[in-house]
Amino acid sequence: MIHTLEVNSFYCRSCKKVRHSFGVAFGGVLVSPAAPCCRVCNGTDLEQIVECEACGHAMRESASLWSESEDKYFCSDCRTACSCCGNAIDEGGEVYEDDGTVICSTCEWEQRLIKAKLK
Repeated sequence: MIHTLEVNSFYCRSCKKVRHSFGVAFGGVLVSPAAPCCRVCNGTDLEQIVECEACGHAMRESASLWSESEDKYFCSDCRTACSCCGNAIDEGGEVYEDDGTVICSTCEWEQRLIKAKLK
């Protein structure tokens, strides 16, 4: 088996910079992770950096759109966010409300059930 160096990128909310943490993997399994803290300010308020599945753009996890059905992250240029749940809407799965907001088909279905129960 081969030892490899694993690099994870994090955004430090304390010093507002992207930092990297390193660890050693043996056969693809991380066996010696580095301590998750900023090496510059020793801050521990870190946020993971993720990549858009469609275009590869790197961004903070809080700025990305999560697609539950695909189990992947997307940027706001590649996908639209549901105004109800905030998740990424699959291509072609958007539903437009009367007021112009965009929601996913799951939230639209749940809203129909709530309206039907209220009647």
